[in-house]
Amino acid sequence: MQIGVESGSDRILKLIKKGITVEQILRVNKKLRHAKITPMYSFLIGTPYEHREETIKTMDLVFKLLKDNPDAVTTNLQTYKPFPGTELFDVAVEEFGYMKPCNITDWIDLWNVTFPYDSNVKENHFHPIFQSCHLADQL
Repeated sequence: MQIGVESGSDRILKLIKKGITVEQILRVNKKLRHAKITPMYSFLIGTPYEHREETIKTMDLVFKLLKDNPDAVTTNLQTYKPFPGTELFDVAVEEFGYMKPCNITDWIDLWNVTFPYDSNVKENHFHPIFQSCHLADQL
């Protein structure tokens, strides 16, 4: 069962209108373990307005879920990508100067975007976090 957890921060979960809390995620993880259902969790980082501490909370949640449920699996950590039609896409365009895709090639390249919407967010912001979690090679 794949579950898009996305963040370990209740503030970010609310911002992206996920409709869940970290506490609910932890409870469901334990219930899935007892039901012998293997969850596959996905996470993202780099959401507009996300603070470094919230990225760390996400990494902490990854490890907590795996500790509480050894059968759980996580996908590769993803970076936020502005998705057209969402409020955060408009935020990326209006507040951070993200350029809307103009042609089919731009739309195809949208999937490869990392941290385009905020010049203050650099990959080196996340590198120490990944390094401390032995995930630096994934950058």
